[in-house]
Order: sequence, then structure tokens, then C-alpha cells
Amino acid sequence: MSEMKHIQYGNRNINFQIVRSNRRKTVGIYIDPGRDVVVRCPQFLRFDEILEIVRKRAQWIIEKQEIIKKHSQLNPFKEFVNGEAFPYLGRQYRLKVRIIKDSGVAVLIMELSGLIGR
Repeated sequence: MSEMKHIQYGNRNINFQIVRSNRRKTVGIYIDPGRDVVVRCPQFLRFDEILEIVRKRAQWIIEKQEIIKKHSQLNPFKEFVNGEAFPYLGRQYRLKVRIIKDSGVAVLIMELSGLIGR
């Protein structure tokens, strides 16, 4: 069972989803890359107790959401086209796309080649 709720923290509104479980004994707060907040908690925990936990961790939640937001702006969506740059083990490589048609099936092979800026 899950329910969507929100709290006001300063001028920010924190929306979160509550997921209750009979198997949990502790409360966990998760921020996914979409910046959604999920609070996983035991079935028996009262709603006001959950709200208090979220209020106490509100600053932490906002900080993590900001980090995710900055990270997503630094790493834009990849298109996987020829020549696109990809970081790998601390270096930048160019993507090389090859399509091989064998026995009626097209296979897309992507290779990281050509070290950029040694």
C-alpha cells in the first residue's frame, strides 16, 4: 500500500510517497534520480510519526535533490550517435556505431574508440 503526501519546508514543498510493509522494522528515505522521495516504513507506524521523521530529514532531502539536479544538468541525455563523447575510467572516448547485417538480423555494435585530449 502506498500513499502520496507532502510537507512544507521553508519555501519548498516536499512531495513524498509512503510505502508501508509488514516486513520492515525501520524507516528508510530514498530519493530516486527522478527526484521523487519514497519513505518506506513499517505498517504499524502512525502517520504523524512518519511526518515528523520527514520533517527532521527535510534539509537532507532537499540537499540530495539539489545534488541530483546538478548532476543531471552536468550529464545531459546521451543519444548514442557516432562521435558522441563518453567518459570511461577517467578519460573521454568517442563512440563509434557500426551496424552489421547478418542472417537477416541487424546488430548494433557500439565501440568506445579514439581517446579525446590525452
